[in-house]
Amino acid sequence: MRTLINSGRFAFVNGGWAASDEACPLYSDIIENILYGHEFLRKEFNISTDIAWHADAFGHSAEVAKLFREMDYKAFFMGRVSDEQKTLL
Repeated sequence: MRTLINSGRFAFVNGGWAASDEACPLYSDIIENILYGHEFLRKEFNISTDIAWHADAFGHSAEVAKLFREMDYKAFFMGRVSDEQKTLL
């Protein structure tokens, strides 16, 4: 994994410990999740990420996008894989 990361052939997106739950989150939980994941990436791989992507499981909140902007992400993509794309997998 380290070889792939160091050669630029693998990159982390979002960097949270787990996918954030937007169905019924506390903002502090979303922030803690990201901080915990970023701490792990720094310790294990000496990297950080500034691009986030959230699959749309239950819909997105405008506040979540605002949180990611305030956490200094350069890009934040929201969206779900379409049903047509799922059938191709």
